[in-house]
Amino acid sequence: MQLTARLDRTRGGSGDCGLFAAGPDSMSDNSILSDSDRPGGGALTAADLAVSEYLRAARAPNTHRAYACDLADFQNWGGQVPSAPKEVARYLAERAPSLRPSTLRRRLAALAGIHRDQGFSDPTKATLVRRVVQGIARKHGTTTIQVAPLMIDDLERIVAKLGPDSCDARDRAILLAGFFGAFRRSELVALKVSDLVITDAGAQITIRRSKTHQLGQGRKVFLALRAGILCPVRALEYWLTAARPNGGYLFPTLLGAGNAARDHISARSVARIVKKHVASIGLDPEFYSGHSLRAGYVTSAALAGIEGPLIARQTGHRSQQSLAAYARPGEFWAPQLPSVTSGHSA
Repeated sequence: MQLTARLDRTRGGSGDCGLFAAGPDSMSDNSILSDSDRPGGGALTAADLAVSEYLRAARAPNTHRAYACDLADFQNWGGQVPSAPKEVARYLAERAPSLRPSTLRRRLAALAGIHRDQGFSDPTKATLVRRVVQGIARKHGTTTIQVAPLMIDDLERIVAKLGPDSCDARDRAILLAGFFGAFRRSELVALKVSDLVITDAGAQITIRRSKTHQLGQGRKVFLALRAGILCPVRALEYWLTAARPNGGYLFPTLLGAGNAARDHISARSVARIVKKHVASIGLDPEFYSGHSLRAGYVTSAALAGIEGPLIARQTGHRSQQSLAAYARPGEFWAPQLPSVTSGHSA
């Protein structure tokens, strides 16, 4: 049985990743279980299906979707799996003028993954491909486009404009919890009501899975009580009282009349919420995204003199080098942060 990966091009045009929306099977983990691997070449057994399920679980769903889109682009370009180093090098050279270096690196990771998974030699490790990647980085640069951090004084201006209705209550809780918890968007939207414990000291939130805790080890983030309108704990309490999310998720989508749905909001919705509210205070939403909350906490805390290890305990960063990239002070954002809580994680 030939293990060449194939896509049904009749279901989507170039760059169309819609055919992968149904789930992470798009990387064809079942193809690893070829006919020759099974006694008698019969149908997949329960054990085969279990192996396939665990193979899919080895990567995060977002990674499956991203890799599937990357593979689709490579094949729409004309590439095949298995592929030769020269073919990969030509693909990179043709895509380099229009794609960011970070996107090209992810495309390479996808190609490397599908080759390894299906038992083929990895063409991305060839000297030719590595040198082409180095040349692209030298010619086109590797600068990462960074969003502006949402500083605490601007956050206060936003919160001051929010009202008591369900939509504003949810947005207030998202903005304040996202900022002081320094959460990634994916962490924020995946939170369930059961992950939140509020006590007289503050709120403890359990992150079940995240970018750095994909195997379910989890970590705990503490939100301390604060005086005034910037208290994330009081914002969460009010939101839970006002909306009573009934689907289990802490931040569900809202239906008509402020009723909560059972599905959680998307990561893109967090970005839209941030953009909407920074625009309300006269800031250009083009420079802000959901990531502005996490970057805003780190930048504000750093400018307030809080030491890196304490900030990292809140953000979950494992290296100070990675954390340093989040601190983005500039002439046009100079916050005053009298009392950022250091938090703790377990």
